[in-house]
Parts: sequence; structure tokens; C-alpha cells
Amino acid sequence: MDVFKTHVRELLAIPISDENFGQYTGLRPPFVSVHADNKRTFLAICPECDNPIQLVGLFRNQEDAAGRPYGRHVRHSVPNLARYDEDEYLACPYADPRYRKDDGRRPVNSPKGAMLRTLMRDRFDLIVADWERSAGIHMSVDYARRMLEGWKVNSGWLYYVANMHNLPWMLFFAAPAQPLVGRWIRKGSGLQRKLETLDRVRLGDVAPWYVQVSRVGNAYLDLSFLLWHRRIVIRDEHAEETFLLRILLDGKPVGRDLLVHADGRYLEGAHSRRGQRLLAVADEVLGHVRP
Repeated sequence: MDVFKTHVRELLAIPISDENFGQYTGLRPPFVSVHADNKRTFLAICPECDNPIQLVGLFRNQEDAAGRPYGRHVRHSVPNLARYDEDEYLACPYADPRYRKDDGRRPVNSPKGAMLRTLMRDRFDLIVADWERSAGIHMSVDYARRMLEGWKVNSGWLYYVANMHNLPWMLFFAAPAQPLVGRWIRKGSGLQRKLETLDRVRLGDVAPWYVQVSRVGNAYLDLSFLLWHRRIVIRDEHAEETFLLRILLDGKPVGRDLLVHADGRYLEGAHSRRGQRLLAVADEVLGHVRP
């Protein structure tokens, strides 16, 4: 992996470098362990699964450096740093793909599950915006409420497939096909371009950034979308998570599926303008979160 953090359940993913590690840890225990032969081991926490990791390749002489530093999981607890959780490791996007297993559910009292539910509640407006940006499908307040209520009914935070960076897409992943007729579609999106190729579909301007899906003529239009086929690929130590967005016409796939990237942009930085109506919905639906 190419990122680390220093405390469990925090929403940071710090790029691994000599400078960042020194700045965020102060090179103090438990982040640095000195052995009898004076060799040092550098430790931190995985931003995704909250398990301990070892940072390899830090503070090497330039002539000894072999590639960029990276992190790898330590499959045991590290005192004063993090407790090892085997199930969370196996579900982690950065887990060894030979062992990765993200089916099944977390325990009801899972701290990670409670953190994901809190994250969904506290950043719901940003999560909705991230969905729209990536998929091109606008979510009204009412539609967002319905999807969030479905996520709550199914205790979506307890599924190991859910992680810090993919919550917008977890609202739709494994959900039934969703109707597209009447939906607002973001102009310039891949979805708009795909729908423009369908003779039975009309896209009408409704706002500066949106078109609305309707039917041509009076014939019934059965048009829907489905989010499926989650995939994780590690490139240059960075985890890239994607989904496929399938368009269905009369229940049959239309051409090639659209690739949707789950990049977790809703986690980035501070946001001065927040969607208060969506935040109020999330607070009402999810309420107080207990670990």
C-alpha cells in the first residue's frame, strides 16, 4: 500500500514518505521499534482496515533504495498501536489478493461497522455528490432518503464489502435495478452519451447541468440501471476499486457496461458548503450510532 495513518478509526490516508512518516509520528514508539542490532522497524496503521502495518523502505540511503517505500500488513496486534483483526484484514482492499475474502457480515457490535455508519451519516451530502459525479445520476433528497433507508434496513455497514472509500456506491451495490425514467442525468457524463444512442429514450434539458430521461412517444419504457461487478486492482501499491454500471432496456443489457471508479473523494479535506437538507435526512434515518 502507498498510504498510512497513525490512529484507528481516523479518516486519514497519508502518502508514505520519509517526510510524512517523520512529521506524523515524531519517530517515536510505537511507530518505531529498535531491535538489539540497532535495526529499526517502522510501524503505522492501515487506513482501510485499522490493522497494524510495517512500512518498508523508509530512510534508506539513495544508493540502497530499491523503489518507493510501501506498507504491508502485520498480521498480529502491536501494543499501543492497533489490535489485529483477521476478518477486517481479509476484507481490506490492500490484503494479499490470494487471501482476500470480503463476503459475510461484521459482528453487530463491530467498531468498524459503527465507524462506517457514522461516516455515512456525517458526510451523506458529500457521499451523494460523489455518487452523482462518478455515475452521472442525480439523487434528489427523496431518492437519497429511500436509498439510505434501504441501506439501514440491510445494515449495510456490517457487510465486509463496505469500506471507508466506497460508501456512495454501497448505497446501490446489490440493490435491485433502479428505474431511470424521470431521473436527472448529468450533462457530459458517460451515461448521457450512452442514453443518447437509444431511439426510445428522450433527454430533455431541465437545468444547466442536467437532462431528464423520458420516453419517445406513448409506448411504455422499461429502462433501469444496476451497479454490480466490484473489482479491486493494486497499481503501484495503490488500491483502485471499481464497479460496473449496467443499463437495462426491457430487462436486457444495453451495450457495454460503464466503468465507475470508487475513489473516496468525499473523504478529502474540509468542505465549507454542505448540503444541510441531506445531512438532516441522514441524521433522521441513521440517528445516534452505537458501536
